[in-house]
Amino acid sequence: MSSTRRGRAVARTVSAALLSVMGIATDGMMTAPAWAADGVDLNVSVASVTFGAGSVVGFADCPTWDCHQVLHVSNTGTVKATQVVARIDLVSDAATPPLSFTGQRNDCTLVSATTVTCPLPDVDAAASITPDVFASVIEAHPVPGTPNPSPMAAHVRVTVSAAESDVNTGDNTATSGPILRTVKSAATDWVAYAQPIGVQNRLGDLLYARLAAENRGPATTEFAEAILTYVAPPGTEWDVSWSPTCVEVRPKVEIRCTSDGSNPPVQINPDYFTLRLKLVSVPVGDGEIRAESMGGELNPSDNVAKIIIDIPDIPRVPPSSSPTASASAGTGTSVAIGSGDRLPVTGSRTGLMAGLGVVALVLGVVLYLLSRRRRAVPVTDGEHTA
Repeated sequence: MSSTRRGRAVARTVSAALLSVMGIATDGMMTAPAWAADGVDLNVSVASVTFGAGSVVGFADCPTWDCHQVLHVSNTGTVKATQVVARIDLVSDAATPPLSFTGQRNDCTLVSATTVTCPLPDVDAAASITPDVFASVIEAHPVPGTPNPSPMAAHVRVTVSAAESDVNTGDNTATSGPILRTVKSAATDWVAYAQPIGVQNRLGDLLYARLAAENRGPATTEFAEAILTYVAPPGTEWDVSWSPTCVEVRPKVEIRCTSDGSNPPVQINPDYFTLRLKLVSVPVGDGEIRAESMGGELNPSDNVAKIIIDIPDIPRVPPSSSPTASASAGTGTSVAIGSGDRLPVTGSRTGLMAGLGVVALVLGVVLYLLSRRRRAVPVTDGEHTA
């Protein structure tokens, strides 16, 4: 064999060896590198973590709420990792934690106020994934007027694991920098409304609560930054199929929803919607609806309205015995139902339009304005059609 041919053979051998070390087969396909651990070897990294629209924390590769969310998990081992789970811990840098986990609207499982676990896809040997992960949280005290984005006194710690034993758990955990608060809304004044539930709102064991929430200004509440919380009166439970923007803080009792659009300020009469309750025991107490902006509230005293059951044959407990949602404040607005009131048609604005009269020109203007608004919290079922 000539020296040239021998040189070429040696070069091919060295090249194959180098590719093997790097985890690349001679056909260009990725393989486990020669130095790879014999088994599963997960490791994790996180980009910047954001808190913003939808009241969620997410893993982002740029510091705005609408960036592509990135959590990078790789498996440098030789065995496929299955049933991969990410444990996400909120770590506070302040005496009062600015964020806490609540019920989850996705596949994540609430473990505690500071911990959730989220299932991830399987990770093949010598492969990686970048799954989108969002976890629902509650902000303790929104701070209006802060720069966007602004660092919060908290960060997250992510730990990944699989059904298989990990040969090197030392690289299974990563800690982020400060969570970036990306809330866009300025402080405004949300007002909650609830009409007492009377005999005309009852059908057997079903009760129909007429509720409303309006942004009275001066600022627009931006996309997905309005929060409505519904607490069923003790002795009842919600009989509603909630939208995907809602989470169950307490199943069938306390529901927390974020808006699916933006909410500019309005000064028209409350736009009532109807949610269904089921009577499960007596006596009954008072529930509540709470409305607020993630950008902060200018007048917290009217953020909450009591949901009162006022039916003679249903005994009531003293109001002070009725539980309320956490961190609620104020009394909101309760409006008595007149004898001529009726439950609104599902999804319509009939109650609002009746209050504005039937002049065609005015009605046309109202319909135009309504077409530009989005209900703060939609439901998929549980509204009543009169």
